[in-house]
Formats: sequence, C-alpha cells, structure tokens
Amino acid sequence: MMVPLTMELDIKGVLDNIHVNMEGLTFEESIIRLIQMFVFEKRDIIKQRIIEEYKNYF
Repeated sequence: MMVPLTMELDIKGVLDNIHVNMEGLTFEESIIRLIQMFVFEKRDIIKQRIIEEYKNYF
C-alpha cells in the first residue's frame, strides 16, 4: 500500500523575480526571457540522475 506524500512549496520569491524580469516586455521578449531564466535538462540526463539517486537510496 502506497501512502501519498504531500508537499507545499512557497514560490512567492520565484514569482516576484519573474514579475520583475518581465515588466515592460512584449510577449515575444517575455518568452525569450523565460527560456533564459530556466534550465531545461535533456531527458537522458534526467533519466540517468533518477537511476543514480535510486541506486544510492537503496
């Protein structure tokens, strides 16, 4: 039987940072800024990290 885990995150600081960095930009500029702000990992890298964390956990 699996018990669901709940977690709460306070992302107010992240949202405030996004708001400050997007103020006054056009839609297109906002998209470019979002892409620059966040790191998008490749699927294989995420997969390998999860496998390693699983091995280290058990």
